[in-house]
Amino acid sequence: METTLEVRWFVKGMLPTLVQRWFRLECPGKFITKSEVRKDWYGDRKKNNRFTLKNILSHEVAPQEASLKFRQGNLELKLRNQEFGIHRLTQINDLSACEGRVEQWCKYDWLELTDFVSVQDSFDDTSWIGVEKKREQKIDWGVKSELTRLKIDRQSWWTIAFEMNQNNLNRQQYSHFKKLVQKALQTYCGSKLSANNSYGYSRWLLEFAPQTLPYRQTDIGIRLSNE
Repeated sequence: METTLEVRWFVKGMLPTLVQRWFRLECPGKFITKSEVRKDWYGDRKKNNRFTLKNILSHEVAPQEASLKFRQGNLELKLRNQEFGIHRLTQINDLSACEGRVEQWCKYDWLELTDFVSVQDSFDDTSWIGVEKKREQKIDWGVKSELTRLKIDRQSWWTIAFEMNQNNLNRQQYSHFKKLVQKALQTYCGSKLSANNSYGYSRWLLEFAPQTLPYRQTDIGIRLSNE
């Protein structure tokens, strides 16, 4: 299990050249990946699927607080532990100031999930949402920044995010994260990053995903097994 602090924004439309230039030249940090292209499949929480998080968890989870996805052939589960509210993430006090929702998430990989999902489980009755991604990442003092182009059912979006791994939540670690995000956003000059478009993938998919497919029509190409 991996625990992270995160803040993310989604913007509909094509990625502006101005934003891409900001990320590559002015956003602090060293590049981890300059162009990672992949397609992720997310379980549709809006539909009453036979395979739900009840197969994995012993309690109900609100749709916006969890996402189940296939990433590069592996199943992953992501749960939101806590939301720390809306924070101003730039030091300038004007209309262009950035605000976002800082959240704590837990991530489980498929090896951890095989303790809960048996070889008999099938995803044939589950609907999935395909999201094409082209991602760039940097890292600065333990905080990863991300700029990703998204395509979902022919719709173009893009997202900016910041993420930091944490062993336990303490004020010093939380302050470090906010300080690094503020530093990165001081030179940002693209579309407004506000609390209204700040949330995780699970909420974005709930509100904006236009189409889902049954498992047999996807290119996931894997079934979990305890073997």
